[in-house]
Amino acid sequence: MVKDAPVLPQVLPQIAIVLNKYLLAYNLEFNTRVLNYCCKLQRLPMLGLKKSK
Repeated sequence: MVKDAPVLPQVLPQIAIVLNKYLLAYNLEFNTRVLNYCCKLQRLPMLGLKKSK
């Protein structure tokens, strides 16, 4: 259940590992803004995702 789910500070390291590899995403700008906003709320470092060419 959601009440038993880990919080962002617990899972951010694993998320960062996955997202710092090649990633194909739909609506990447929106998803990046949401992730960065969540990091800001939790006072965590931004993921530094960049769009490739």
